[in-house]
Amino acid sequence: FNPMKRNRGGERDLDHIILAAIHGMEKAMLAYPIKVGIIICFDRTFDEKLNAILAKKAIKYARLNNMPFLGLCLGMQCAVIEFARNVCGLKEANSTEFRPKTKYPVISLLEEQRHVKDMGGTMRLGAYPCKIKKGTLAHFAYLASRWGKQNKKGDILVQERHRHRYELNNEFRKDLEKKGLIMSGINPERDLVELIELKNHPF
Repeated sequence: FNPMKRNRGGERDLDHIILAAIHGMEKAMLAYPIKVGIIICFDRTFDEKLNAILAKKAIKYARLNNMPFLGLCLGMQCAVIEFARNVCGLKEANSTEFRPKTKYPVISLLEEQRHVKDMGGTMRLGAYPCKIKKGTLAHFAYLASRWGKQNKKGDILVQERHRHRYELNNEFRKDLEKKGLIMSGINPERDLVELIELKNHPF
């Protein structure tokens, strides 16, 4: 769900909506023998402050409380930002999409696009190859699905749909990895990070 769209134009407190959803999920897990989760949608039509609330209340909560979290596209990018700020100590980490002159651009445009003024036709669109790292949750998940076929070396190469132009900035890759962020999926053509996960985290 997107809690921002339940905010009724500011009539209800956004923090309350997010926390109420998380607490409701926890109660459901205690009351019933099932695993439940929440899908929280980030939205590029909202400003940085609103998406920052989601990152703080949802992504950080999931990381600290060992709860499964799946972030797609902007969701993954916000997860990188949250990790950089709160684990790596880069308090001003951000995406250049939200803050072009951020001190720590952990998410940014590709190098060749940073000085392009007319951004039309610059998105990565359609299917791109992604090599899945052995021993990761992503490797296990793809192997268990009909899409995950290994070659003789045990590698899994999949094709995933894209519709974006901002990427994890490889200049910060080593710093993120040193603190425990696993780059579990890499585009072999451009050496771009496609999938991330945390060590010893359920998902």
